[in-house]
Amino acid sequence: SEGKINAIRYARKNNIPFLGICLGMQLAAIEIAREKLGMENASSEEWDPENKENHVIVYMPEIDKSKLGGTMRLGARKTIIRDENCMAYWLYGNREVMERHRHRYEVNPRIAKKLESDAGMKFVGQDETGSRMEILELSDHPFFFATQFHPEYKTRPGRPSPPFLGFVLAASRQPLDEASVRSAIEYIKSTDPWRVQDSSHVPDEFQHGIMPTPSFDSIVNSFKK
Repeated sequence: SEGKINAIRYARKNNIPFLGICLGMQLAAIEIAREKLGMENASSEEWDPENKENHVIVYMPEIDKSKLGGTMRLGARKTIIRDENCMAYWLYGNREVMERHRHRYEVNPRIAKKLESDAGMKFVGQDETGSRMEILELSDHPFFFATQFHPEYKTRPGRPSPPFLGFVLAASRQPLDEASVRSAIEYIKSTDPWRVQDSSHVPDEFQHGIMPTPSFDSIVNSFKK
């Protein structure tokens, strides 16, 4: 984990695009707490269970520590994007986002308030209660973006997950203002190989971008030709 934290620090200080997922978001919070809040020993309850005053990351209170089988926070959960003037909203184009999760630990809600007020961090995405941090951004960095959820679970050819799209745009040095991000999204949608572009001359079963599912026999026969 310390090696990852060093990599996060390097990306943050040198304006290198950063995308953190799950543990990556947790480590980003730890790194910034150490650097910006003066918490030199900031850590996670996952590997430092005794020193509670250092816990930037804590075990979720509803999870049973004695029963680990099937007790993670799993599956699709709603994230509310708090601010329309942020990368998360530009990428998703919606205030409500459904993404899949797999975790037992989370950003300590108590420390989250200090990270926002004193460290320039913005938890632009939160759960419906406003107490669980879901998306993290830095206001003074070109692209420092992290999620508690796993956006890779829903990415598809021609329909890239918004966080990955943003990361690729940043890494390829594309402009990251709102208009440019939205323009890039529209272009990618227009080149989606699974989406019918002009339905005026295609069979009814292909209308609205819905492709018929081939039967097993038709797939086998296609290889015999």
